[in-house]
Amino acid sequence: MRGLPGSGKSTHIQQHYPNHYVCSADLFFEGLADSQGTTYRDVFDPRLLPQAHASCLREFILMLDGVNDLVVDNTCSQKWEYENYILLAALAGYDVVIIEMPCRGFLDVKRYNERGIHGVPMFAMEAMFERWEHDARAIGP
Repeated sequence: MRGLPGSGKSTHIQQHYPNHYVCSADLFFEGLADSQGTTYRDVFDPRLLPQAHASCLREFILMLDGVNDLVVDNTCSQKWEYENYILLAALAGYDVVIIEMPCRGFLDVKRYNERGIHGVPMFAMEAMFERWEHDARAIGP
């Protein structure tokens, strides 16, 4: 599952894949917030993103042998950011589906930014949109 923050990834997962196990870099920050009794916005630090993504990949690898239905829920604006997940899932015998949340332009970026729950600055959203690589293998929601 890939898309800009606020594009509806989590909502789509809740509505269409409620029984799937979800791996996400967001879960790293949510766990940190829970352990400190605070909120995601309070603990989010972009310098911790490498740790968050390493945690997501580690969780994904641990789940490959024990979970039939697995979703990776990250922004993944560029293909290299999720190719390891695809390779590992395919090697483990999973059918891989890439779902890409649509973003047609800066009006969508602005709307996603306004409804996003993580407080991603608009300049960061615009940068993600600018570097977005469409994946021809992806399907829409």
